[in-house]
Amino acid sequence: RVETTRPLFTWIPPSPFNLFSNLNYEWILTEILPTQSGADAIQQNIPVLSQSNLLTTSFQYPLAMAELDTSKTYAWRVTAKNSTSFIANSEIWTFRVRKFEPDTATRNGAGYYTTLRRDEDASYIICNGLLRFEYLNEINSNRVDIKIFDVGTPIRTEVGLDSNTVLVVYGQNYLQLDLRAETELKDRHIYLMEVQNANKEKGYLKFEYRKPD
Repeated sequence: RVETTRPLFTWIPPSPFNLFSNLNYEWILTEILPTQSGADAIQQNIPVLSQSNLLTTSFQYPLAMAELDTSKTYAWRVTAKNSTSFIANSEIWTFRVRKFEPDTATRNGAGYYTTLRRDEDASYIICNGLLRFEYLNEINSNRVDIKIFDVGTPIRTEVGLDSNTVLVVYGQNYLQLDLRAETELKDRHIYLMEVQNANKEKGYLKFEYRKPD
């Protein structure tokens, strides 16, 4: 299961990579109907969405599309090409979107702190205005720099924050960012928070922003 109705899809390029002069990808997403396999759905069904000539190994499900349905099962596949020449099809992946109960995001936001990850494409959470996270400060510095990027659009853009600095102490920190007054944040957009210490070491947390009621 995935945690968001607008997932980020990622895959591994064919190898050896340097054999291809113009590597690009076709990506397809379909609904799996009852009694169908993922392969049947890819071959027989009208796509929910498809994209051609992708030059990177990831694709963000767009905000312009309707959210994926938590009651349905989906299949997706990537086809690698060199210019217009076929190279290979990926395996077919299937998934469902996790259905959150009405109070899930609020309950998690009220009491849980999420651990930062070293890579950008790690896990993500739902944020209802208060973004809580754990930070382990292992150096002699009393501050970290915070940046937030909108990654729900084809071009990543940085969000302007009222303050880009958070004070920390040595050891484990349980930190909270109040994003409710940040007018640049858009409802149901996917964002990436970057935390950088004085040694230029970075941690990441991806979240979907939900405007508080």
